[in-house]
Amino acid sequence: MRTITATLLSAAIVMALAAPAVAEQQRIRGEVQSVSGQQVTLKTPEGKNVKVTLEKDLRVQHAAKASLADIKPGSFVGTGALPDGKDWKAAEVHIFPAGSRTGEGHRPWSTNPAGTMTNAEVTASAVSAGNGKLTLNTGGQNYTINVPPETPIVRFEKGTKEMIKKGAWVEVVGEEKNGSVDAKSVLVSDDRRYPVRN
Repeated sequence: MRTITATLLSAAIVMALAAPAVAEQQRIRGEVQSVSGQQVTLKTPEGKNVKVTLEKDLRVQHAAKASLADIKPGSFVGTGALPDGKDWKAAEVHIFPAGSRTGEGHRPWSTNPAGTMTNAEVTASAVSAGNGKLTLNTGGQNYTINVPPETPIVRFEKGTKEMIKKGAWVEVVGEEKNGSVDAKSVLVSDDRRYPVRN
């Protein structure tokens, strides 16, 4: 019995060692410095140059600049926010395409333990002296989001690879391999403040 147990344990260890490691997903923001075929060089806000390889099945999304005026009752939005008294203060707001309910719900967001991301339908919106107030509803609960004038607001659209060009501001998601990041998706943003990373 001990021999069988030892054999099984040894086999389990061998299989564990032989199993490929799960590569960690990287999220990297920066300005495109150069593009050559599938190879892209980014400069991060910290001044670091990062090599990126665009995968053949790359998904490109465009974050077009938008405003509070583009958000109406019935719009489906996502907002990263922090507590603001009894309400929430938006750090960013993104408007999803009509008919989309991507990631609906209220969940933790950012490295700040108090931060939340709420993807939900707008039931009421108001603007006063440049300040916005949105009421979002998800899971049978309302969330009041205060949106100050400095909050980046974008509208998600389908993007194209041609948008990834010198000077573009992008966020890349992919796996680091051999000194380069293999990009599975790229977000091209018109607003360099978006996406916010707290």
